[in-house]
Amino acid sequence: TMAVVVMSAGLKWMYSAFKEDAPDSEDPLPIRLRAELSLDPNYCNLNHGSFGTCPTSLLQKKQQLLLKAEAKPDLWYRGQYQELLLQSRQALADYIQTNVSQLAIVENTSTGINAILNHLCTEPNHAVFVLSCAYEMVSNASEHLSRHNRCQVVVIDVKGFIPTRDAMPEGSRLDSNGRTILDDTALIQAITAAIVTATKQNLIPRVFVASHVVSKPAILLPVETMAQACKQAGVHHVCIDGAHVPGQLPLNLEQLFAAGIDSYVGNCHKWLYAPKGTAFLALASGLPTYPAPVVVGSEDHRCKGMERFTYVGTRDYTSFCLVQDALAFRKRFGEANLLSHSNGMALWSSAYLADIWGTYYVYTGGFMTNVRLPICWKQAQDLVAWLLKEHNTSSVVFPSGEQAWTRVSLPGYITKQDVRRLGSLVLQFAQLKAD
Repeated sequence: TMAVVVMSAGLKWMYSAFKEDAPDSEDPLPIRLRAELSLDPNYCNLNHGSFGTCPTSLLQKKQQLLLKAEAKPDLWYRGQYQELLLQSRQALADYIQTNVSQLAIVENTSTGINAILNHLCTEPNHAVFVLSCAYEMVSNASEHLSRHNRCQVVVIDVKGFIPTRDAMPEGSRLDSNGRTILDDTALIQAITAAIVTATKQNLIPRVFVASHVVSKPAILLPVETMAQACKQAGVHHVCIDGAHVPGQLPLNLEQLFAAGIDSYVGNCHKWLYAPKGTAFLALASGLPTYPAPVVVGSEDHRCKGMERFTYVGTRDYTSFCLVQDALAFRKRFGEANLLSHSNGMALWSSAYLADIWGTYYVYTGGFMTNVRLPICWKQAQDLVAWLLKEHNTSSVVFPSGEQAWTRVSLPGYITKQDVRRLGSLVLQFAQLKAD
């Protein structure tokens, strides 16, 4: 089990240490940013990580593009859309530091991961390695192929090495910057051992899929180290599910590809502020074959490589075209400003909530933190509905055994006042359950 060296009393020091450095409610960034979003002004969105939110200006432009497509459909579907899409692909490729020819814009990470698995898993002895903390979509897609005799799924149990829903820690082990320390060495050993064992059982180590940032709890994983270990153990293809990463963590895909990652999938509608249903699938150069889209369209025989994802039938492509506009929106506020604000808020919120609730937190970087609630899971099961329906506030709540935890998102429009609101409401809810 994970060692514990910092408990609740020590968090008062952490809260005090970060209190002066973190942005406060007078920071102009949240006020400026929120004014350009379509969120209900009374809605406290501490669950930005699930669905994101889109600027009003982009939604208005989306409507303009829809009207343009309806006005002259042939012009739109036979050239106008493709031109705008290429511009978005190029802007995105520059932002995540990769080659545009190796990049496709897709609906979401589910689409991208399914395309990779469908392409690579074709035989009963193909092994797909997933961590026990994988997002449900990854597990479901892998198991679906397994039921059709196209692979065998090997689940690598990582509880005890990193915090998971099955085994959240009983306290916080923190470094000098207030971040939770993970047992990377044991994690890599578990991954390597699973691959070696599967190979001895005459399975072909076909694909390893892992999150860059785990969904619940929000944990940043050492993807470069994992990829290197997988390649050394003989895995053919390493695919990283970066659903939560674009806009939350700086991305250099060429660096990740050099470390042994073969494909990377990430959402644009979460932290990049693009419209719903926008994501990307990026491939390392030099791969022997390219995946096909999940839906193969009428133009597929005319396309090569990632161009096959350009047209998959008559549908609404306007959101894809607006990824470049989302990046321009972020640029107006300053990439460094957005990163600095949310990183500071995540550290401050971790220590603040843990302090007032008398609990502890797990935070490894980025814009999301996990804090243990001062109530058990049995008491917390209706907390989400109570927050939403009674107090216009959202935050993810999840169990770990009898414990209850919340995952708090800290996008650029969230203030200390919003976090204090959550802290107070949870204490109020706990009192209701105690009465």
